[in-house]
Amino acid sequence: MKRYALMFCLLAAVQHTQADDLKVPKNALWEKECGACHVAFPPQLLTADNWQAMMDGLARHFGSNAELEARERKAITDFLVANAGTLARHRSASLRITETVWFKREHRSISPKEWVHPDVKTPSNCKACHNVVGHTSWAERDLRRTGGRSEQD
Repeated sequence: MKRYALMFCLLAAVQHTQADDLKVPKNALWEKECGACHVAFPPQLLTADNWQAMMDGLARHFGSNAELEARERKAITDFLVANAGTLARHRSASLRITETVWFKREHRSISPKEWVHPDVKTPSNCKACHNVVGHTSWAERDLRRTGGRSEQD
């Protein structure tokens, strides 16, 4: 029994480390253009083919027209594809990061009530809970309190 407990703790530590070590490469154009409307999501959160499909569909980007000049679109696409996630857990048929296996696993302890909190509203609103979004840390230790409690409580 102790062996299983130790294996579980090691697995949890590895998963925690993966989230804590999510490093976001610097790219001023990506930060400016994608970050103008929402968090510039780390490229590792989707696969290269997902990013390619997303960038090819900017005219109807989740209900909005987010088209870019061809040169800018290519530069951002190249950056996203070069830094994309490579594992099946980063693939999303809907192109929604919130529907990847990785996202669901990382956020499994969040209650449905917390997702609709007025400060959060939607799972894709990363800024609502992550204090240091994007460039240095996506770790649980950097979570912001919402509704009087943190996601860690």
